[in-house]
Amino acid sequence: MLNAINALKAGQPIWTGQSPNAGLSIEEVIAQTWQPKEQVPTVAEPRWGGTLQYWMIALANAQHMLTELVKTANSVDLCSAIYPHPISGPLDVIQRLEFLSFHIDRHLLQAQRVMDSFEQ
Repeated sequence: MLNAINALKAGQPIWTGQSPNAGLSIEEVIAQTWQPKEQVPTVAEPRWGGTLQYWMIALANAQHMLTELVKTANSVDLCSAIYPHPISGPLDVIQRLEFLSFHIDRHLLQAQRVMDSFEQ
């Protein structure tokens, strides 16, 4: 998202043209572009190891990145800052933020299921 915003500010947008996802909610985009049991594309695979605790802390620290994003996004049309997603295609910053929320919630539920399995 920061790359898309900074590129737009510099007059060199990463994506130009009409996005097929323009005006759609992230739920609509996912319904149209994802398979029922979607596999992570190679480009999006986590490359760092780490324990469950490490990833839980990393997710909690995402707030710091969002704070910087808000500062950087000042005075930019967030629907014009578009960056392609490996599965869903071009998403604007608003859709990316919606996706980020969806994605974090999904992984938090996965982590909770793992933690619950240790308690049984």
